[in-house]
Amino acid sequence: TAADCRKLYFKLKDKVFVGLIRPYESEPLEKFLQNALGEDTRMGDIKAPRIMVTATVADRFPPDLQLFRNYESPNEVLGFVNRVEPVADMPKPQEQLIWKTARSSGAAPTYFRPCGAFLDGGLISNNPTLDTLSEIHALNKALKVANRENEELHLDLVVSLGTGAIPIKTVQVIDIARPDSFM
Repeated sequence: TAADCRKLYFKLKDKVFVGLIRPYESEPLEKFLQNALGEDTRMGDIKAPRIMVTATVADRFPPDLQLFRNYESPNEVLGFVNRVEPVADMPKPQEQLIWKTARSSGAAPTYFRPCGAFLDGGLISNNPTLDTLSEIHALNKALKVANRENEELHLDLVVSLGTGAIPIKTVQVIDIARPDSFM
């Protein structure tokens, strides 16, 4: 429930965001996530609802978006191989530990150290709702091509939790023109 999530968050902040020095220690966060989500629970253990979590693959240039899922990706439905070299020690998305998925997605620079090759998903996916809608569209198209229309997704609800908005302030326009007296 929402009340349970709220209680969990307040426990998290008291155990994880300790002290003034950042980045914060990763171990308390990892222990908290393991206790809350289970040490051995995998993404594929959750059958419903379908879940997608974003992370940034930061061990390459340019960085890439990683979608942790508990379902087949559109490429898997079509039998395609991912164009990006997979991260060496990463299991298939359905086999990924849930606590590690959460840790990878929340590895915000200046707050926590990277989780292996992963950083905060918001570095690449700063509008995860759009990425989710794009994923649903691509998955439905793939299911149609694979003659699996009965598995198509029909969106019931989107929950998008943000951290607020920065108040707008008037600032001076930056003028990059070279001054005439410079020559």
